[in-house]
Amino acid sequence: MNNPMPDPTLEQVCRTFPGWQCWTGVSGLFYARLHADQDVMVQGESTVDLCDEIRRAESKRATS
Repeated sequence: MNNPMPDPTLEQVCRTFPGWQCWTGVSGLFYARLHADQDVMVQGESTVDLCDEIRRAESKRATS
């Protein structure tokens, strides 16, 4: 039987993406904000989704 990897915790997301502050909103969505640029904020329905959104935001900043 295949056991899928569990979603990362918010603590793991913060360790994976240093410089990002992560939290769970009252709505149950996950949020992250870049410490260096308070205008950069992303959200996701899961921590996996949040990681994807952080990667997109970092990629967008790198090409700007």
